[in-house]
Amino acid sequence: MPSRFLLRPSTLLGLLILLFSGAAAARDWFVAPNGSDSWNASGSINAPFASISRAFWSGYAGPGDTVYVRGGTYWLNAPQWVSVGGAAAAPLTLRPYPNETVILDGAGLPATGPAVLTVLASHVIVDGFTVRNSTGIGIQIWPDSTPAENVVIRNNTVHGCQKSGIFIGHKLDQTTTGVRNIQITGNTLYHNVQENRARTWTSNWHPALGILYSQDVSVHGNRVYENYGEGISVMQSRRIGVSRNVVHDNYSVNLYIDGGAETRHEANLVYSTGQTDYFRDFYHTPGKVPLPASGIQIANESWPEWTTPIMAANNVIINNIFIGNRAALSYGNYQNGGGLKSLRFAFNTLYAQVETALQVDPDTHSDNEFSNNISVQIDGVPHTWLSGDVSGFRFHHNFWSGGAPQPVARSASDQYGDPSFNRPGGYTAADYILLPGSPAVAAGQTLTGVSQDYFAKSRQTPPSPGASESLELAYNTLIDHYYMAILGRAPDAGGRAHWGNEALRMQIAGVDVQEAFRVMAGWFFRSPEYLAKQTGDEQYAADLYRTFFNRQPDSGGLSFWVGQLAQGMPRSLVLYAFLFSPEFTGYMQNLLGNTGSRSEVYAVVDFYRGFLNRLPDSAGLDYWLGRFRAAQCQGAAAINAEVETISRQFIAGAEYVQRNRNNSDYVADLYYAFLRRGAEPQGFQYWLDQLNSGALSRDQERLALLQSPEFQGRVQQIIQQGCLL
Repeated sequence: MPSRFLLRPSTLLGLLILLFSGAAAARDWFVAPNGSDSWNASGSINAPFASISRAFWSGYAGPGDTVYVRGGTYWLNAPQWVSVGGAAAAPLTLRPYPNETVILDGAGLPATGPAVLTVLASHVIVDGFTVRNSTGIGIQIWPDSTPAENVVIRNNTVHGCQKSGIFIGHKLDQTTTGVRNIQITGNTLYHNVQENRARTWTSNWHPALGILYSQDVSVHGNRVYENYGEGISVMQSRRIGVSRNVVHDNYSVNLYIDGGAETRHEANLVYSTGQTDYFRDFYHTPGKVPLPASGIQIANESWPEWTTPIMAANNVIINNIFIGNRAALSYGNYQNGGGLKSLRFAFNTLYAQVETALQVDPDTHSDNEFSNNISVQIDGVPHTWLSGDVSGFRFHHNFWSGGAPQPVARSASDQYGDPSFNRPGGYTAADYILLPGSPAVAAGQTLTGVSQDYFAKSRQTPPSPGASESLELAYNTLIDHYYMAILGRAPDAGGRAHWGNEALRMQIAGVDVQEAFRVMAGWFFRSPEYLAKQTGDEQYAADLYRTFFNRQPDSGGLSFWVGQLAQGMPRSLVLYAFLFSPEFTGYMQNLLGNTGSRSEVYAVVDFYRGFLNRLPDSAGLDYWLGRFRAAQCQGAAAINAEVETISRQFIAGAEYVQRNRNNSDYVADLYYAFLRRGAEPQGFQYWLDQLNSGALSRDQERLALLQSPEFQGRVQQIIQQGCLL
């Protein structure tokens, strides 16, 4: 018997366990433009399939496997099917090969309009494709006879399709939903629903992202814009979460609830920029000026197969920002009617809606709450249009600017005036942050179930109306803590104002405001006032514990760090370890909320903090970020080349040279700038020895950190964020 078949007893035992447990090792399968779909094709990396569908023939891809599609454009003449699924603990993944771009072009599909890619199975992940020009739908979940559950569709770009970009659903019968527990996240959909590009249809166009006959679906972090149908549409479905999406300039409706129940629309940015190509003549009146899409619309349409339709009820719309839409919220009583039932519309920011802010047709309404919203209207455009029986509405603690609403919408708890937005009229969430001193701060009422704002920051008690809390109080809490824990005194008014303004400047610029407080902490510990205290190593370590963990040090932790300092680890490295610790990160997140930035923003800020020990100035941030984003659109090689150039320029610049950094400091700076963390003791000592011995020059060590697997992981994150130019 050939030796390759001889198994050690332990190996044989392992195989027997696998056999009898039903488990199987996960496999990788490959699809490539030069592959083959012959009956005896292997699907290996050297003998790939030619189509995605082929990988899912019986006996091929299955639970735990990954189907890699090699880079290139696939000019399809047949739709692709994911007909086999995975298992709960072993999903089946379909994705492009690492660092390669896959384009699935459906222009050659039959004119009957099939989807480019259809998922028929459960426990499937579809990740990272570009799908374009479908004669029908781009990506769909549409099971035939068995439900499709636990499917993830993420990080795909879909454009140019005749119908929907992404569509999920299928009623197996009149009472059973066949699609459940679905995640649709991080996708970009634009220029879809091309069949309605002439804008001549009066009804029955597709949504860009549609959910039908489904339940327990998360639609999170997608960009849906410039489509000739609704942006995101929930139809005859229950428990759908639509959160943190950017939805703008779609046709007729940006967000639609059509017979949806128990949906939660939260922290979405929804707007119109005035692109008339996507406007609709809502009233079909000759000479009527077309209008932009409604922000969010609720209705109960009627279709022949809906014998027992779901009626819109128990929906929650909170922490959203609506800018320049036809109306922020509209209800239409057409077809089935039914009225608004148990709607909570709260903590939303409404700015400059074109026709009216809240528009509700007469119907039988019941148990609806409108509270803690900020509505700003311009040039006399009304805040509300409510007609018929309005006894089913409760209005309270709203903030109105630009006139008063109808009497039915007023409350003694309301306020009027300028809410003092940061930059009103823009199209980013940061534009609608409440500035320090805003009359809206703390003018709302606490509501059960609303504990965070648009930025995932904890609501104050009492809260501020609108989508975002003022960050002034949170900023001051941390600034005051720094002064007391590090300097041992209360802040002076000028110092508090300076650091508060720096934090706000970063927030407005789209930088993670937590980075401002990391830089701030470093400045405090290096300030002349702190250095004048001449603290020893033990006191320094204890100060770090009190500052970042808000507690006295434990004896073991204190001994460890004092030992590291005694062995020559620079204080800056120990500081960095505390700055990026899970304990301090959690503390800042609880205080400030989810303030995260895009990956390329972190990279630029890290260079400033790591090499220059400061936050970027506004002009510098714009310049370097522009260079980074240009490279980001060209892939890993371009990003690495730009990182090499930018880091070399930072180190060679006068500002860094004047800091007069020794070898220990230099190693600490590299870790901070490239890896955004402090060095582990062994790693620090290794790189320091390389410099001190002359084995590596400073420039060689910089290049080594740039090429490290850890930094290259950051490069991949930058690529995955997507090109913005």
